[in-house]
Amino acid sequence: MEHIDRSGRALRRGRTRRPLALMAPLLLAMGAAACDGLLEVTLPGNLEEADLNNPGLASTLVLGARSDFDCGMSAWIRSSNLWAGELFTASTSLAYGATEARRSLVEQYGPGQCDSGSSPNIPGLWLPFQVSRLQAESAIERIEGFPEGSVPNKDFLIAKANAYAGYSYQHLGEGFCELYFDRGLRTTREETFRIAETRFTSALEYAGRVTSGPDAATARSIANLAHVGRARARLHLGDMAGVIQDASAVDEGFLWTTDHSGVSNRRRNNLYQDNHLDRSLSAQAKDYGLTVDGVPDPRIQLVFRPGAGSAGRTDLYVIQKYPSASAPIPVASWREAQLMIAEATGGQTAVGIINSLRATHGLPPFASQDPSEIRDVLIEERRRELYLEGKQLGDMLRLNLPFPTGLTPGGETIDDSTPTCLPTMAAERLGNPNAR
Repeated sequence: MEHIDRSGRALRRGRTRRPLALMAPLLLAMGAAACDGLLEVTLPGNLEEADLNNPGLASTLVLGARSDFDCGMSAWIRSSNLWAGELFTASTSLAYGATEARRSLVEQYGPGQCDSGSSPNIPGLWLPFQVSRLQAESAIERIEGFPEGSVPNKDFLIAKANAYAGYSYQHLGEGFCELYFDRGLRTTREETFRIAETRFTSALEYAGRVTSGPDAATARSIANLAHVGRARARLHLGDMAGVIQDASAVDEGFLWTTDHSGVSNRRRNNLYQDNHLDRSLSAQAKDYGLTVDGVPDPRIQLVFRPGAGSAGRTDLYVIQKYPSASAPIPVASWREAQLMIAEATGGQTAVGIINSLRATHGLPPFASQDPSEIRDVLIEERRRELYLEGKQLGDMLRLNLPFPTGLTPGGETIDDSTPTCLPTMAAERLGNPNAR
């Protein structure tokens, strides 16, 4: 049986949480690097676990969680879209090839860090969001324990950390067949979405307390971020009334993105690196030159470079959505919220939302009274609006959409016997007796 405490932390009967002192080495080994030198610059050189129990470091702890999440997003978009068939490998990379072809070998790529320069040579399918989740939950636990008054913006920081914890759980739940947290028992996708939902609820509770001061405006953005996240969790849980409630609360024009730069491998948008510079990943030919009733669709813009894949055996479709190493990745937006309302309501409400969003791109309107046609158009509108934002794999599993079969663009055979959700990683099975 699962119980969730007030902070959103999942507790299970028979499950032993690792003591905080044992979590610290993992945080220091993975998290400090994830901050791109932040902890090393801010703190003394020899960092001890006890040093983190310092109220003066509260903002640093949350910033570290965000840094890990941002790096994880860059990794997730590459790996999950290879698995879902939205990208293909234009190189001879065994890791990318196995992911694209959905081979069981992909189970070996769980420990990959979020930067492509790690070993194994693939942005991890499993570790990056596990690290960002752990960082965020550790930050919440520490900050909640700091004495009253020692952290002036305590509610704001806890709200932000809860939002990032929620999105880490959400992405993991959207991709994996099942999950294990902190060497615990098996967690289903539905249970993972419920943990995410509770994290978002906590984020909303704490953000709602910040009504004045320098953090008030950002706290409102955190509330929007949490509303979109909770609507998304509820969409996967089939709670359409909850979807409408949350998505309707999102401010028009809201957008929350990752923060990237070209200063290091971890900080940059690595989809740009792999697609524009290394030429190891490509968009699919089916998305080149997309139109809506003959009008070019600006939501997916690709540049065709014949035979330019790094292996010289495939063409290359260069993605214009992320044109630089510092290009931000949308995490949550009002546009996504509108699309969730459209899905939860259907009918002419959905048609109106489709046309409202199309109008902002100068695209012609859509008209139909056929529920099946409206649903099909809405699915494609969602794909185009949210192209390469890390949501496609979850949508394909949720909507039971077909995955690629036959051969990859590079001529490799896709393994149709593999489940379309991601399998438990080998490292998890080896390191967790509950996963064997």
